[in-house]
Amino acid sequence: NLDIMCGFFFVYSKKKIGEQDRVKYRKNALKYLHNRGPDGSGEDYGNNYFAFHTRLAITGDRSQPITKNNLVILYNGEIYNDWKKYSDNYSDADFLSNFIVKNSSKNFGNLDGEYAIVIYDKLRNTLKLLSDPFATKPMYWAVSNNTFMVSSYDQTLKDLKINEKKINQIRPNSCITFNFSKNFTKKIKF
Repeated sequence: NLDIMCGFFFVYSKKKIGEQDRVKYRKNALKYLHNRGPDGSGEDYGNNYFAFHTRLAITGDRSQPITKNNLVILYNGEIYNDWKKYSDNYSDADFLSNFIVKNSSKNFGNLDGEYAIVIYDKLRNTLKLLSDPFATKPMYWAVSNNTFMVSSYDQTLKDLKINEKKINQIRPNSCITFNFSKNFTKKIKF
């Protein structure tokens, strides 16, 4: 089944995101993402963000979101760079999180694999979206009413009453950086 893969949902709002909001976001995301990642789910949140992930265990047993050095990392896909070393205790998610911490926002061209990556930097209040050279893993994002949302399934955003014209799909070989402190300004690199 081609629909079986990890799935993620991330939202950042200029308003506080409370427990009632998180329940609504989780329920809506699970409606579409549960079948994409039947091996478990995880979440992370703060006053203004909520990150949710459903996992399909392919390499290792690393749950997401990954929080490391003030970063919240979500991804769907497979990273092949260190595949000979992958085990139950070390997965491509471990390789990726170490790679991101070591390289900051550089050297993404050195990643080998199929991926859609979300990196929220809590200190800088920025978010990066990255896609592999062919954008094999789906990722959709939108900005609406001082809120930013990204999901691996566009229907998740539509069900949250996001106007379809505001929903964007990431293009192949892209790195888009959003600055939440500067009114959601974005920079695009290919």
